[in-house]
Amino acid sequence: MNLTGYSGRLSHLVQAFLLIVSPAPQDFTIVANATSMTLSQGSAATASLKISSVSGFSGIVNLTATVSPMIGNGPTATLNPSKVTLTSGGNANSLLSVTTSGSTPRRGYTIFVLATSGTFSHSISISLTVQ
Repeated sequence: MNLTGYSGRLSHLVQAFLLIVSPAPQDFTIVANATSMTLSQGSAATASLKISSVSGFSGIVNLTATVSPMIGNGPTATLNPSKVTLTSGGNANSLLSVTTSGSTPRRGYTIFVLATSGTFSHSISISLTVQ
């Protein structure tokens, strides 16, 4: 846009630019404090999950954990809590607990944590090795 100022016989021309940027959409993120775990048969471990508001997001986030492959006597994964409430600009935490039995097959697994709220969905994965 051009702006012109006049005073008598003098004039000045200035160009001004206006940049309009849309705000980032509201959303949330999920991260874990571990990307892998190694357990012996019959033992357990935990990982902390942090769910954070992005661009003013607020609402209830549901969390689910699954272990792949799903096999007999395989490890189990539970979340506490399995539902968190985020306030705008806030954070919430959940604890992922992984347990094995003395007969859990020794092999590699993947733990998938899914976080959903309305149409928003995010997932993380954690590698698990049972020795």
